[in-house]
Amino acid sequence: MTRTVTAHTIASALHRVKALPQLVQHQHVLDASHGAGHVWRDGVLNPLATILLFLMQTLHGNTACEHLRHLSPLRFTCPW
Repeated sequence: MTRTVTAHTIASALHRVKALPQLVQHQHVLDASHGAGHVWRDGVLNPLATILLFLMQTLHGNTACEHLRHLSPLRFTCPW
């Protein structure tokens, strides 16, 4: 496989993977959270937002939590 084909394949795969957050179903996350016994307050960082931020962090090379503030449209502060 040539370098150009490899780069194209990796770029295509990365594009598909980065579309994952659009595929996460809100109700599935809520059902799983309730099923696991989690409780939370309604706010910006609800279970769905937390899962999506975790995916975003992972897909950006395990970037620092502080950096997520710049990648996400959500407004929050990093607690550390």
